Amino acid sequence: MIYAGTNDGMLHGFMNTDGNEKFAIIPKSLLGKLRNLSVTHDFYVDSSPKAYDVYFQSDSKWKTVIITGLRGGGPYYFAVDVTNPNDPKILWEWPNPVIDPVNTDPVVAKLGETWGKPDAGKVKVGVNTKFVAFVTGGYLPSDNRGNSFHIIDIETGSALKSFTAGDATNKIPSGPTAYDADQDGFVNYIYFGDISGTLWKVDVSSSNIADWALYDFFEDESPKRRPIFYAPTVAKNDEGKILIFYGTGDEFNLASTAVNYFYEIEDQGATGKQIWTRNLDPGEKVLASPSIANWVVYFTTWTYTGGAEYCGAGEGRLYGLKISKVGAPGASEGLVTLDPVTGKWTAPQNYISLGAGIPSAPLVTNGMIYIGTSLNANRVIQIPIPGWAVARTKSWREVF
Repeated sequence: MIYAGTNDGMLHGFMNTDGNEKFAIIPKSLLGKLRNLSVTHDFYVDSSPKAYDVYFQSDSKWKTVIITGLRGGGPYYFAVDVTNPNDPKILWEWPNPVIDPVNTDPVVAKLGETWGKPDAGKVKVGVNTKFVAFVTGGYLPSDNRGNSFHIIDIETGSALKSFTAGDATNKIPSGPTAYDADQDGFVNYIYFGDISGTLWKVDVSSSNIADWALYDFFEDESPKRRPIFYAPTVAKNDEGKILIFYGTGDEFNLASTAVNYFYEIEDQGATGKQIWTRNLDPGEKVLASPSIANWVVYFTTWTYTGGAEYCGAGEGRLYGLKISKVGAPGASEGLVTLDPVTGKWTAPQNYISLGAGIPSAPLVTNGMIYIGTSLNANRVIQIPIPGWAVARTKSWREVF
C-alpha cells in the first residue's frame, strides 16, 4: 500500500500494484473545516504519513500503524491501524479533538500546526516496553504555539511526557530523528531543530520517565543562527562517535538572500560540538533532510534566482560531502557521479546542479540517488553513484 495525505481532508490508501484507491479517512479534527472545500482552498492532511510496526500489549499482536500530522491543516496528530488495509481504523487523534477541542492543557496548548513528520521507536518504562511516537510542536505565529516536544504512547494515544523547548516565540517545524545509540532496539536519543537555529536533544535512555531530559544541545554564534525546518540525520563514524547532520534555510522566506549553513555536530552528552560547517551561497537554502551512505552525507539545496522562467523556480543542487572519520576531518568533496559523455566516474566534487525546481530529500540506494522536484511531479531525477560492498549471511546455526 501507498499512503498519502491530501488537501481534500483525507488520508488516502492506494494499491501499489495498480494505483487504485483502497480507502480514504477523514480525522474528526478536520470535520469542522470541510465546508471550506466549496468556497476556498484550505489545508487539511497536509503532511507526509509514516508507517511503523508496533506491538500492542493489550492484544498481544503486531500491528502496522500510520502516524501523521496535519501540517498547515491544524494542531493535531493522528494514528491509523492499517494492519488490514481492507479495514483501516483510526486509533487516536492527539490532542483529542472531542475531549480537548481547544487544547486547554497548558503543555499541549503549546502545539502549533503539526509541520514535522513524526518518528517512532521503543522505549523502556519501568519493566515494560512501549512503542512511542516522537512529535514536535510545529508552527503558529502566536506565542507559546509550537515551542514543545511530546512523546506519545502509540497504543493508547496518551502523552507519556512533554517538554517546553525555548521561549514563547520559539517554533519547531522540524521533524524529530530518533536514534538507537547502542543498537539494542531501544531509542536512546532524539534530535530536532527550531526556527532560532538551535539543535535540541532528548535523552530517553532511562526506564524512569522522570529522568527523561531535554537539552539545549547546540547553537552557532548569533550572526549564523538560521531556521532549521527539517529533521537531522544521525550516524556513527568508524570511531564510534555519534554525528548529527542538518542544514538551515527559511521556508517562509524563499526569496531571502541570507547565507545558510550545513553542519556536522558531534554528540558529547548534554552538548554538541561543531566539527565542521559548510557555508552555502547567498540565498541557498536546505529545504529537506539529508541522507548518509558509504561515509558520505548527501543533501539538496535550493536558491531563488529571480528569473521569470518556470515562474522563478530557481536552481536546485545535490551535495555530497565526506563525513568525519579516523584520520579524515570530513567536509571534503564526496559526490562521485557517472559522466554521461565518457561513461566514466567523475572526480569527487562538492555538488551538481539539478536544474529548476525545489528538490526533495535525496533517496540514496546502493548505486543510485533518486530526487523529485517541485517543478514536475512526474519526473524523478536518477543519479548513478558508485556502489559499495555489502556483506550477506551465507549460512548460520544456533548454538544452544
